[in-house]
Amino acid sequence: MNERNSRLLLVAAVLFATSVKLLLAWFTVGSNDVVTWLTFAKTAQTCGGCVYGSLGPYGDPFNHPPFIIHVLNLLPVSSGLFPFWLRLPSIAADVVSLFLVHRLEPDLSRNALLLLALNPVSVLISGFHGNTDPVMIAFLLAAIFFATKSKAVLAGLAFGMAVNIKVIPLLFAPCFLVYIMSKKRRAQFCVSVILAVLLLSLPYVLDAREVVKSVLGYRGLFTNWGFAHYADLAGLRPSHLLAKPFQWAMFAVSVALPFCTRRHGLSLFYACAAVTLGFYFLTPSLALQYLAWGVPFVVLPGFGYATLYYILSGSLISLQYHRWSGGRWIFADSHSVLPVTAETEFLSFALWATCGVTLFSIVRQIARRSKVKILVARDR
Repeated sequence: MNERNSRLLLVAAVLFATSVKLLLAWFTVGSNDVVTWLTFAKTAQTCGGCVYGSLGPYGDPFNHPPFIIHVLNLLPVSSGLFPFWLRLPSIAADVVSLFLVHRLEPDLSRNALLLLALNPVSVLISGFHGNTDPVMIAFLLAAIFFATKSKAVLAGLAFGMAVNIKVIPLLFAPCFLVYIMSKKRRAQFCVSVILAVLLLSLPYVLDAREVVKSVLGYRGLFTNWGFAHYADLAGLRPSHLLAKPFQWAMFAVSVALPFCTRRHGLSLFYACAAVTLGFYFLTPSLALQYLAWGVPFVVLPGFGYATLYYILSGSLISLQYHRWSGGRWIFADSHSVLPVTAETEFLSFALWATCGVTLFSIVRQIARRSKVKILVARDR
C-alpha cells in the first residue's frame, strides 16, 4: 500500500473511532464518575474553592488541581448535555495524542498507528467513562514532543497543563529533568511549569493548605491490583503492609529509569513509557480510567505487546461497564455490584502480568545496549 492510501486509511480509522466515541458520549450518561463531576461542578459554580473539602454523591473527595475548578465553571450543569461536554475534550485529546505519537515516532508502522487509532481502551474511556485522563496524557505527549525539539519553554507550559489536569505527571518530572541536558533549558522548563500551574490556578491556589491536603494528600483507593493484592490472595502477608513499600519502589523506579534509558540512547518518549509501565507494575491502587495512560506508550515496545495490552484492558473495562450498567450501557454505577468476580480477577492479573513483561522487555533492551557498548569498548 502506498503512502497516500496509508494516510487515507489512518484518517478513516480516526474518523470511525471518533464517531463511535461521540455517539457514546451523546447517547449515554457514562460511569458514576460523570455524576460525581456534575456534583462538583454545581458546587464549584456556587462557591468556587469550597469544592475542596466537599464530597461527591458516593463520598468521593474533590482531589483535582485548582485549574479544574475553572473548567467546571464552564460546563453546563443545568442541561442534560453535561455528560457529553464532559467527555468531548477527552475525545478531541485522543486525536491530538495520535498525531503527537506519529510525530514522535515517524518510523512507527502503519499497523501500529491503526491499532492506536482504533484501540478499545480509548473508545471506552474517552467515549463512555467520563474523566480527564486522556486530556492529561495529550498534554504530557505535547511536553515530550517540545522537549525533544529543545523547546524548553513550550515543553514546560505543556507539562504544567498536564499537571493542571492531574498531578500524576509529576511522576514523569525526573524524565524531563534528566533528558533536558542544558542547565539553561532545564531552568526554563521548571519556571514555565511553575508559572503555568500557579497562574492558571489563581485564585484557588491561594488556599494552599486545602489544595495540598486534597490534591497531593490523596493516596488513591486500594484495589484488586498489584503485588500487595496478589500476595494477600496467596496468604503471604496482609496487603496493607506491602502497599507502602511498593509505592515507594514505584517512585524510586520513576527516578532511576530515565537515567538508564538516556544513558543507553533511548528517547524521552521511551523513558516515559518505561515509567508508565513501572507505575502499572508496582502501584497498589488502580482505577479503570488510569488504563488510558498507557495507550500511547505501549506501541513502543512492540506491536504484540500493544495488542495484548489493548485486548486485555478493553476486555476488563467493557466487562466492568457491562456489570455496572446491568448490561444496558447507559449508566454504569460501580457501586451497584460486587467490585470483583472471577473473570475480572483473571483479566486484572493477566493485564498486570502483561505490564510486567512489557516493562521487562524494555529493561532487557537496556541491558542489551549496555552489553553492546561494553563489547565495542573492548574492541577499541
